[in-house]
Amino acid sequence: ELGIASAQALAIATLPGFVYPTDIEESQRWFWDDIIDPLITISKDGLIEWPSPEPHFHDSGKYKIDIHKLEKYTVEILEFKN
Repeated sequence: ELGIASAQALAIATLPGFVYPTDIEESQRWFWDDIIDPLITISKDGLIEWPSPEPHFHDSGKYKIDIHKLEKYTVEILEFKN
């Protein structure tokens, strides 16, 4: 799974009452250039630090999709209309 899914799993794991283990790993364990920013990293103590707030983002403190990387790796775009 890409960092998009791992970031969602990480957010769920931080909720009160969440007691189940998760298999979240560093972004670079599976991908050398994941499309999220910042990349998920694990400290030497085995902890994942939630991104610190950045003042130029309106929903600061969360993982975001790096649009430039997404465009770089896009091979095809399909649009479905009803």
